[in-house]
Amino acid sequence: MSYRSPGFFSSGSVVLRLQSREGIASREGIEDLACFIEESSGAGPDWLFGRASFVDNDEVAVSAKDGSSWRIRFDTKTLSAVNPVDKCTDAPDPAAD
Repeated sequence: MSYRSPGFFSSGSVVLRLQSREGIASREGIEDLACFIEESSGAGPDWLFGRASFVDNDEVAVSAKDGSSWRIRFDTKTLSAVNPVDKCTDAPDPAAD
């Protein structure tokens, strides 16, 4: 699994993507497995990434900081999530308050 956090030229989100374990021939999926808002955004814990772990060859458990959790199945050939988690699209904008 690949974890991308915000950087100087990136958005305010944390995304998880699958990555194969094929040594030099490894590849990364092109779709996000999950997306969360970065901690410095001021969003509540239900919008922030907590942890992730593999529970099966084609399934990952992901949780938010508030303890909410999801099991995300993925295609082992394409590394695409069957049911991705998106906590970015409808996240609150604390600056708008």
